Amino acid sequence: MPRTVFLLGVALLLVALAFLATDALLWRPGVTEANVRRVRAGMTLQEVQAILGEGGKIPFGYGAPALRMWEGGAGVAVVSFTTAGRVMDAAFLPAATASPLDPLRKALGR
Repeated sequence: MPRTVFLLGVALLLVALAFLATDALLWRPGVTEANVRRVRAGMTLQEVQAILGEGGKIPFGYGAPALRMWEGGAGVAVVSFTTAGRVMDAAFLPAATASPLDPLRKALGR
């Protein structure tokens, strides 16, 4: 029995590693809800740009920006920075749809 438990543990470890490798290989930068969740407090602008893509419009203000926006097909990412240039908070605003039934219609091909 101990050998079976050991082999089961090894199998579970290999499956977990396969999931991590798949996530790393299929991940792409851009404005998505999943990528905005990757942005953490304390990151620099360069680290955020590596996740969300180059750019980041400054909607208002001059000098050191406190707020930047990235636009994408799925929605808008808004990231606020401290005066030292570190991330304070990040939010994802999904693109508005004409109807709540649009995803269902698209799935049905109508």
